[in-house]
Amino acid sequence: MPCRPKIANQKVGKFSERFFGLTRVEKYGTHPFKKGYSMGDQEDRVFQLLLRKIREERGLDFTQYRPTCLKRRIETRLRVNRINNYLEYMGLLNRSPEEYERLLDATTINVTEFFRDPPVWEVLKNRLLPEIIQDRKNEGSSAIRVWSAGCSGGEEVYSLSILFHELLGEVVSRQSSVVRKTEDSRLTTDDFRVEIHGTDIDKGSLKKAALGEYGQESLKNMDPLLLSKYFLPTGKSFAISDSIRISAQFRTHNMITDPPLKDMSLIICRNVLIYFTRELQVKVLENFHRSLRKDGYLVIGKSESLWGGTNKRFEVWDSTERIYKKKTDD
Repeated sequence: MPCRPKIANQKVGKFSERFFGLTRVEKYGTHPFKKGYSMGDQEDRVFQLLLRKIREERGLDFTQYRPTCLKRRIETRLRVNRINNYLEYMGLLNRSPEEYERLLDATTINVTEFFRDPPVWEVLKNRLLPEIIQDRKNEGSSAIRVWSAGCSGGEEVYSLSILFHELLGEVVSRQSSVVRKTEDSRLTTDDFRVEIHGTDIDKGSLKKAALGEYGQESLKNMDPLLLSKYFLPTGKSFAISDSIRISAQFRTHNMITDPPLKDMSLIICRNVLIYFTRELQVKVLENFHRSLRKDGYLVIGKSESLWGGTNKRFEVWDSTERIYKKKTDD
């Protein structure tokens, strides 16, 4: 993500004192998250100053995240560092810039596993991915592009790659070739150029994804047959096989501020939108709409919905699993 000009530590401190009329941190007294604490205007303005500092020094704009969710996640960093309030925390960021990475890890959504929420994956395997494959075949095209937005440690990306292998055959190629059928009527993956793009703003998660090694907790939903077929044991963890890696591509991307990826057959963004304000959700959903092909599909989380005019730009494909199809008349 783009770097922003840094603000000198002294300037931040003096600015905060001028802005709030403060000369002592003790004026904030109690921890803002303690039970019974009433958040006043002054403390809320300090919180906004913290968000401004993060945006200007690291290019991360949290201003449109849901405040309650964001404050709850920042709370963990205050408690870990035994800090009483936001103003003290800004001082810590000045003294220890490495705290920004820990803050980013605390505020981004990194909880995932292979085939998380199995019913969704059953629909993907048995209905949606075969339909996408058939659509591409009918068009005489061998290119399938998928976007896992907010991919965290890569489990979702590799889960998708495994399903494509199971549906199409042993080897997924990035080179197009003539579409043909095998004797058992399956389309072989070497007929298709399958690209699964995993994006996130958390560089630590992307490093984990690129490494492709996972412990038992991440693999608890994995079919033992698939585990033995597509993973190699490496001590206490398992490494994803090269045949699955070949379709996966990981990179840093901010779905809010960066241009959306293009020509996607499928976008999966589950349990990320709930952390955004409704206005920001609409913006991201509009970006996804632009990113999808005319017959593309969108999968969101079970607790998420289409807002604003976006519900008119998609048709419901599976209401239970929150799967939508881009309207063909757009």
